[in-house]
Amino acid sequence: MKSFSKVALMIGFLSSLSVPASTTPIQVLNYSFESPAAPPRGYYGTPPGWTTTGSGGTENYTTFLAYFGHTIPPTWVPKPFSIDGIQNGWLHSGAFLQTVGVYDPSQTYTLHYHEAAYYTDGTYRVALLVGGQVLAKYDSSTIKAGSWDTVNTLVALPNESLSGNLTIELSLVSGYESDWDYIQLDASPSDSVVANPEPSTLALLSLGIACTRLLTFASRSKMSS
Repeated sequence: MKSFSKVALMIGFLSSLSVPASTTPIQVLNYSFESPAAPPRGYYGTPPGWTTTGSGGTENYTTFLAYFGHTIPPTWVPKPFSIDGIQNGWLHSGAFLQTVGVYDPSQTYTLHYHEAAYYTDGTYRVALLVGGQVLAKYDSSTIKAGSWDTVNTLVALPNESLSGNLTIELSLVSGYESDWDYIQLDASPSDSVVANPEPSTLALLSLGIACTRLLTFASRSKMSS
């Protein structure tokens, strides 16, 4: 009976588990700033897919350091040089912006990003805007020169009062340079439970039920013998 009770409790627990809602990736153009290919001194201009409100571009630290040699102290440069691919985006002022579509107030949006400070310590801001208004934002603490920030996720909960286009904003707030890489965005329904359980959940429940029936049969056979 103890075994039967344990299995029954397990089934009850599994039945009460909420099933995560599906997550949909949203396309971010040039998400790792791999275009255009940067010359050794770095590319100065607006990377394809993005707009800039200040001074920015792309760079490849491998060729950058080879070009400047020993004149660049290693403590200035983020390590690893890039999170994805071989390049990153850089800002000396202003922000990178990219509009990714029309905002859906039934969705929770999650922005994944990587930011580093080059040359001097600095701070940055990352935000999701809807129709030019702030849906969610994060203002960083001071990032040490040559370091990637350990914070790299921004979650924006639904806000039915906002409407319009959804825009990613990556900004330099203070310091000499803000480096950016691997910008990803996804959306998921605000309801964390979906009506139809996933096949793996159904399989686990079926296993629990089968175990219960087997233990019940074994228990009855023992009592009748």
